[in-house]
Amino acid sequence: MSAGVVGFALILLVAIMLAGKYLRVKLKFLQKILLPSSIIAGILALVAGDQVIGRLADVINWDWLADGGLFTEDIYTVWSSLPGLLISVVFATLFLGARIPKPGRVVKLAGPQLSIGIAYGSGQYVVGLLLAVLILAPLFDVDEKFGALIEIAFEGGHGTAAGMQPAFDDVGMPEATDLALAMATVGLVAGIIVGMGFLNWAVRKGKTQVIKNIDQQSESELQGLYTSDEQVSAGKQTARPNSIEPLTLHMAVVGVAIIIGWLLLELITWIENMLWGQPDSVFVSESDGTTLLGYIPLFPLAMIGGVIVQLFLDKTGRTELIDHEMMKRIQGLGLDLLIASALATISLSVIADYWQAFVLLSVVG
Repeated sequence: MSAGVVGFALILLVAIMLAGKYLRVKLKFLQKILLPSSIIAGILALVAGDQVIGRLADVINWDWLADGGLFTEDIYTVWSSLPGLLISVVFATLFLGARIPKPGRVVKLAGPQLSIGIAYGSGQYVVGLLLAVLILAPLFDVDEKFGALIEIAFEGGHGTAAGMQPAFDDVGMPEATDLALAMATVGLVAGIIVGMGFLNWAVRKGKTQVIKNIDQQSESELQGLYTSDEQVSAGKQTARPNSIEPLTLHMAVVGVAIIIGWLLLELITWIENMLWGQPDSVFVSESDGTTLLGYIPLFPLAMIGGVIVQLFLDKTGRTELIDHEMMKRIQGLGLDLLIASALATISLSVIADYWQAFVLLSVVG
């Protein structure tokens, strides 16, 4: 595959993102459910592909639609490889640009959120695995590990679902990626609709303190745009552009964080192989070894890489070199492209094959 195809695939993806934003601005029902433009774009790209429009090739005798629909198969191949890369960008930027607080402060700030996250996640794992063991596996011959998709899709979201693709492939369940992405979409839309329903009820009953009128949102808020007097800065320039473009500097730091994460992953994989992961490992005698750490995806270690980079900047007194708002813009770009490309390449045939599991996991989740 040529570099030109890769570049054109990226150009097409951002163009479809613009089309998704246009629909969000123009269509009232999309505004009412607060659907992000990235999801709209992903659905547009999915419909334009060989799984929907491409199926019309035989019906209307347009052979040019057979290879990828409106786009070529190579375009979708490029898009399918993006989520696994972009999720590392999203996680690497989480702690970059803001001074890392002391451990005690971290516990005080993150402790409650971490506790509720663990509680919700653990509950979703328990419910999902029970569903898989008691119903999905015996009735529909579905792998029990599919029960973990509730937590991955509903608490993790599109980013985690896409980022777990290498791990899903390694454990022999590649179909889980498509199901998790579809479930994440169901969870997002259902959460918005149910949440808005509860909010409407609370406003009518006078149980809210901030929002007193559900129609308080302006047209620009519903469209997801700022008016001219509401616009805010996207970030600060921390380097002089005549030496290096500030965005280039920030992207370079993100790259360093991801490289550190990759080195950490290689290190722990090597340690595992030396100790228990291979037949000739130190603590393995007669078995073939056990792989545990080798299934860890790159993106959580990219986050640790970001923490290491930020700690280095803090210790050397160069914290001001990185602007957190600029990092949030990079993170947002990565997440938008991740969601759009992941949804664009979902396999509808996989969802059709596992529709019972998909419906049950989505409803229970």
